[in-house]
Amino acid sequence: MRKFLIAVLALGLSFELAYAAANLSAMTPAKEPVIAAIDLKQMPQALINQITQQVIQAFGARPSSLSKVEVKHYNQTVIEKTIAPVVDFAIIAKRVMAASYKTSTEAQRTAFTQLFRESLLSTYSDGMSAYSNQKVELDPFAGVQKQGDRERAVVNMKVYGADGKIYPAMYAFYKNDAGEWKLENLTLNGVNIGLTFRNQFNEILKQQKGSIDGVIANWNAEAAGFK
Repeated sequence: MRKFLIAVLALGLSFELAYAAANLSAMTPAKEPVIAAIDLKQMPQALINQITQQVIQAFGARPSSLSKVEVKHYNQTVIEKTIAPVVDFAIIAKRVMAASYKTSTEAQRTAFTQLFRESLLSTYSDGMSAYSNQKVELDPFAGVQKQGDRERAVVNMKVYGADGKIYPAMYAFYKNDAGEWKLENLTLNGVNIGLTFRNQFNEILKQQKGSIDGVIANWNAEAAGFK
């Protein structure tokens, strides 16, 4: 259930993109997910609803005859077209690095942001296999609030697990200069994902005796606590 929450609610190196690209030509059009473009300028409530429905529908339409390689590619394609566009990986990675962001080089920041993106999307992709028609319900939208020079909004969702439990999720959005709504944090079942990643970053940083390069070399979804 935890993997499903991360994959469906939230909305590389671990992605093995090079391998997937090498095998892309072998995939037939019928094996590719059909996904409409995500409108990032719609209100956050509608945005989350569109992404969730697109993910669920795409997963439900996945052919059962696919090989393991094709399933992996199919899942990755769904995630890249639905979840990836709405997440502001740069902002989240900056907050995860916290004080280390100021002391890091531009190359280190870029490397960690890319690795963070890949490990997170890989976790989403893996988690899709855990979905089994759980009910997803959006709470009434509380509206947009002005905070400083930015518009922000929170979207709350409930997932009804097969075990009968209700798993709440809270999405935190902000509107960027292009008028697009971007996800800047996520709380799943009371766990602040951004804060959790920051704590894991600091733990690995401590293990690597303060070396940011050491964190980058040892960062993956398992080290971040989500595998």
